[in-house]
Amino acid sequence: MTDAPNDRYAALRASAAARKQVTVLRLTTAIDAVEARGEAVTVEAIKKECGLDHRVYSRDRNAEAYAIFREHAAYFNKPEPHHVARSKNRKRRLRDSTHRAATRDSLLDQSKRELVALVHTLEHERDVARVEGEVLRGERTQACAERQQAQAYHRALLAAHMQCEDRIFGLERRLAHMEVGHRALRAAWIDGDHAP
Repeated sequence: MTDAPNDRYAALRASAAARKQVTVLRLTTAIDAVEARGEAVTVEAIKKECGLDHRVYSRDRNAEAYAIFREHAAYFNKPEPHHVARSKNRKRRLRDSTHRAATRDSLLDQSKRELVALVHTLEHERDVARVEGEVLRGERTQACAERQQAQAYHRALLAAHMQCEDRIFGLERRLAHMEVGHRALRAAWIDGDHAP
């Protein structure tokens, strides 16, 4: 009985591991394609190549994929600056600037044209999603109307069936009365022929 909770989550763990391997495969394929074009491996290049968001292969969610990305990413493969620190203040300034560069938003490095193109792409995707949502709403409305029509047809068939059953029941009763009368007439006729 103690193994039951472990067995209950085994399928979920297996599914998560399979999804992680798919992510690793997609990321590896995208990195190979980006490097084959001679471009730098960046978050944006990966997203453009295969549609993977950087959160899918982050350090917390998929350590193996993150290690592969870190190995190939241009940001992590920059040569270290060869500064000679002459004072403590200079060391502190270098450390602070490195920290600021690491936390800087990647969109700030893009040109205005790239940002405008990105905004246009996102607006287009939003419009497409809106149209698809309206189409789905229309299909759902049509399906509801068809279901109501089918239910009305079913109710009409059920009412007609009930009427037919009532009529059959009435006819069977009349037939039973006629058979009783027929037997009585036959008995009277037989008695009349054999009467003295």
